[in-house]
Amino acid sequence: MRIGITSPLYVYNWFHGDYLDGTTRSITSTHEWIWIPVLNFVAPQFRPYRWQFVQHPSQVVEIEGRQPQAVAKGWNDGIAKAVELGCAYILVINDDIVLKSNAIDNLVAHAQAQPEATLWSMGGYHDLAGLESAVDNSADYHEHPNFSSFMVHRSFGRTFGRFDENFVPAYCEDNDAVARIAHADGKAFITGGAWMYHFGSRTINSDEEFRSKMPLDFTRNAQYFQHKWGTGIVNEPDQMREQYYHHPYNIGELALHEWIPDYWTFLARHNVASVQDLDPQIVLNYLHEKGVR
Repeated sequence: MRIGITSPLYVYNWFHGDYLDGTTRSITSTHEWIWIPVLNFVAPQFRPYRWQFVQHPSQVVEIEGRQPQAVAKGWNDGIAKAVELGCAYILVINDDIVLKSNAIDNLVAHAQAQPEATLWSMGGYHDLAGLESAVDNSADYHEHPNFSSFMVHRSFGRTFGRFDENFVPAYCEDNDAVARIAHADGKAFITGGAWMYHFGSRTINSDEEFRSKMPLDFTRNAQYFQHKWGTGIVNEPDQMREQYYHHPYNIGELALHEWIPDYWTFLARHNVASVQDLDPQIVLNYLHEKGVR
């Protein structure tokens, strides 16, 4: 079986590079795998990037990230390339994690054993030093996925569409995906049978300019999420089905996978504060104009 492994990368300094190298050195699998990095930002002094592997992939296929950079764009482009390359499953990872040596194989096995789900994720172990000794329990899984390391089947895009690229540069795109899965009566699992360690927020904490912008970006993304689903983020699938709009932006003609490209620019064009201030037909016309419906 061929697996695609992709990650949207931000390498601004040596600190970032060290964490990325730790991530790629931890990738091991008995399956054939292709490394598909999405270069959202890689500083000139790191280009071309010298990839560090213990187990080498069958191919390395680099993708230049689209700007302005966004995690969702990177996920979309990496998954699409993996599908194009014939991968059955696509593992999407952060660039500041360490994988337990059996984690990828165990996550594939979990996905095959739980086909009722459409997304499967690894559990986050609390102790890097003890990661290899972490007890695997494939019977321990539930519907609170971890998007630091998640896997989808190649059919995911046909079923649920692309991740919403209005979440720039990051935050809330995972909550949006889970909302769509919940409304479609699908499932997204996290398993205690596949472990990784996540250092967490290394991109932000080692780049002062990036860190200074993130509070405003987070607020804007949370606002967009509320425009799209009618309320703030909730954590349980049953709550999502009850509290969120049943259609994006509360427009009944829209399918769950549809989203308004360049949302804030679209609002500015019509001089409104929210899509709810517009006649839904204006939105539908715009989507036709953009060629996405």
